[in-house]
Amino acid sequence: MLRKLLLITPFVVFVGCAEVQGAYNGYQDSQEMKYVNQAKTACGRYGFTPGTDTFADCVDKNVNAEKDRDALKAAAFHSESKK
Repeated sequence: MLRKLLLITPFVVFVGCAEVQGAYNGYQDSQEMKYVNQAKTACGRYGFTPGTDTFADCVDKNVNAEKDRDALKAAAFHSESKK
């Protein structure tokens, strides 16, 4: 009985970890799409034509800027200097 349990336990742990990783990857993908969708909207408002290289550059730069802003906000929120 113990031998069977020892054989099954790593599989259960692996499947559980895979599910957590899948959920985390899904969250990361949804965050990335949120950034991209916001950037596409902003670049369209700036007057860039979708499907062009300049539009793609605008989206890329806006996504990176938004990620940087979010990282700065998170760092400021967790900063030791606030205490």
